[in-house]
Amino acid sequence: MSTRTAAESTLAIRASLEAATWAPSVHNSQPWSFAVSGDEISVRADTARKLRHADPEGRQLLISCGAALFNIRTVLRHRGYEPVVQVLPDPDRPALLATVRLGRASRPTSTPRRCTPRSSDVARTGPPSPTCPYRIGWWRRWSSRRPRKEPG
Repeated sequence: MSTRTAAESTLAIRASLEAATWAPSVHNSQPWSFAVSGDEISVRADTARKLRHADPEGRQLLISCGAALFNIRTVLRHRGYEPVVQVLPDPDRPALLATVRLGRASRPTSTPRRCTPRSSDVARTGPPSPTCPYRIGWWRRWSSRRPRKEPG
């Protein structure tokens, strides 16, 4: 296990917040806000951006905030941290949806090698390589109208 400097932690937090702002949200409302204190990120629901007619119960607001939280976690893992997430940490503050702390340092994840066909003509190119980690899921999730050849 390696230790991280304060500068590396700050860069990881900044990168994760940048990625969180690019998370998908209902009608691009971006109904979240973030606060940073030391090595902790607070994810809050911004109820002023709630779509009162399209989302009266706030379900899509929570889903959008969950997408932002997912992006934070993903970038922190990519940067070599194990994120420690506490969901709904304070019952007295319902807008505070989660806190994320930088956990122990871990090996950074590498960007996976593309292993799906780049061509839209999958029937011609055949199934992905047997070494592809996404091979089984990709093959089951077939969304083309063209017939496919079974892997053999």
